[in-house]
Amino acid sequence: MGKNRLKKAAWVGLAGIVLCGALAGCGATVEHKQSGTPYSVGLVQIVQHPALDEAARGIADGMTQAGLKEGTDYTLESQNAQGDQSNLDTIVRHFLFSKKQLIYAVATPAAQAVANATNEIPVVATAVTDFAAAGLVKDESRPQTNVTGTSDRTDLKAQLDLMRKLTPQVKTLGVIYNAGEVNSELQVQALEPAAQALGMTVKKFTVASVNDIPQTAYQMTGEVDAVYVPTDNVVASALPALIAVTNEKNIPVYGAEIAHVKNGALASVSVDYYKLGLRAGMMGAQILKGEAKPESMAIETQTELVPVLNRAQAELLGITVPTDIGFTEV
Repeated sequence: MGKNRLKKAAWVGLAGIVLCGALAGCGATVEHKQSGTPYSVGLVQIVQHPALDEAARGIADGMTQAGLKEGTDYTLESQNAQGDQSNLDTIVRHFLFSKKQLIYAVATPAAQAVANATNEIPVVATAVTDFAAAGLVKDESRPQTNVTGTSDRTDLKAQLDLMRKLTPQVKTLGVIYNAGEVNSELQVQALEPAAQALGMTVKKFTVASVNDIPQTAYQMTGEVDAVYVPTDNVVASALPALIAVTNEKNIPVYGAEIAHVKNGALASVSVDYYKLGLRAGMMGAQILKGEAKPESMAIETQTELVPVLNRAQAELLGITVPTDIGFTEV
């Protein structure tokens, strides 16, 4: 990978194009297009934080790149649940009542809420770690449901290898996450054996809300050599509070994605949430145009990940950065 240059993402799981006929809702979509009425599209985001905001921005740009013009070809109503389940349920009910022809869902809880409410309206989700484990699809290669989208699954071995290169002294790795998020639980389950294979012990610390993070952070810093933050919506929403404590105790924090690094984590081997959203936007456009249906569109993952570094954080922590990694600095 070239230094200081974000490589173009590679993707796996590109779906075959299947003409829309049997898909529930496709008839209405085609009819609206023929009559000149814009498609009615909803977007629901579980909470506001940089990674999910980038995914949502990518969705809108993806629809544009696929040839759809907002206002002329479609209307997009975007809603943010602000991390509240009752808000999320209200938004989903509103989308169903207003007869959205396609719904974008940003993050696992949002995708689950929409999928639980309808099996007819096409749903394109992004920033979901494991679609099958979340109960959204039967198989990621062929969903067989009304849900498809892009996964933010990352390479944990690559994350740990990077950690070893930057901070080889790490023996005990703390991981902080919300146990109520299935995506976070899955990442932690995968992290433990991967870390053990490299001689590290994982200590788990759970939080239920952003209010728990400062106290939990102080507890962690007395027990671990470094901290790993998975793609967890609660922790991402209050990452600066975590970083403030770990910096005070000179404990490095590694993130699962680039927004973590921009907000104070030391480094990551990162997916690009904007590009995840971009692909999701294009997939949704295919569905609206009758070119594909979600039940046959494989879940896509970003396979070419990029090492990113917060240089200021490395200097603050007194960490010498190897010259052979080819970091993108943020």
